[in-house]
Amino acid sequence: MTDSTVCMALLLSLFAGLSTCIGGAVVFFSDLKNIRFLALSMSFAAGVMIYVSFMEMLPEAQITLSNLYGNYYATSMLVALFLFGMLLVYGIEKLFPSIKIKQGKGVKDEKGKNRLFRTGVLVAIALAIHNFPEGIATFIGGVNNFSVGIMIAFAIAIHNIPEGVAVAAPIYYSTGNKWKAFRYSLYSGIAEPIGALVAFLILGDYMTKEVFSFSLAIISGIMVYISLDYLLPGSWRYGNKKDTVNGAVLGMAVMAVSLLLIN
Repeated sequence: MTDSTVCMALLLSLFAGLSTCIGGAVVFFSDLKNIRFLALSMSFAAGVMIYVSFMEMLPEAQITLSNLYGNYYATSMLVALFLFGMLLVYGIEKLFPSIKIKQGKGVKDEKGKNRLFRTGVLVAIALAIHNFPEGIATFIGGVNNFSVGIMIAFAIAIHNIPEGVAVAAPIYYSTGNKWKAFRYSLYSGIAEPIGALVAFLILGDYMTKEVFSFSLAIISGIMVYISLDYLLPGSWRYGNKKDTVNGAVLGMAVMAVSLLLIN
C-alpha cells in the first residue's frame, strides 16, 4: 500500500462525503414562504432513511451474522439492537426535551421551530453515523482496487445528495439561516472521510464484519425512529397527506436507484 494509493483513497472518501453539500446547497434556492418544500423534503428524507435501513443495512447485517451464529440467533440479535437504537433516540429526547432557537425567521410558532431544529440535528447525527462506515468502505475499496473505489465513491455520492437535503431543510426552516443549514449538511458528510482516516490510522483488524453488523442494526433503529417520530409527522404538519406520501415514495425510489449503482 503506497502513499499515493492511500492519498487517492482518502480523496475518494472526501469526494463522496462532501457530496452532501450539493443537497445542502438546495436551501440557497429555496424560499421560507415555500412551506410545501419543507413538507416534501421531510417526507423525502424519511423515505431515504427507512429504505436504507430495511433494504440495505439490516439485510447486510443479517447475512453476516447468520453466517457466524445461524439465522435464529442472528435475527434475535438484530431485533434487539434495532430496538436499542430506537430506545437510544427516545432516551436522548427525554434527557434533552427541548432546544431553544433564539434567531431566525423560519416557521412562525416557537414550538414548531424548536422541533424542526431538533429534527435537523438528529438527522445530521444519524446520517453522520451512517456515513462513517461508508467512508471506511470507500477507503478499503480504493486501496484494494482504485477503479472499484471510484465506482463506490460515485454511487455513495449520488445517494449522499438527498441526505444533504434531509439535514439542511429543517435547519433552514427553523432558523431562517441558509449558511447554518448548509454547514450542518457539511458536518454530516465530513464523517465519511473521517471514517476513512480512522480506518487507515486506528482501527486495523478491530473493525470486523461482526462489529459493523451490530452498528448497522443500531443505526437502522435510530434512523427509523427519527423518520416515524419527527420526519413524517413534520411533513404532514407542514404539508398534506399527498405530499407526505409522494415525498416518501420518491425518497425510496432515489435510494433504490443509488443502491443499484453500488451493487
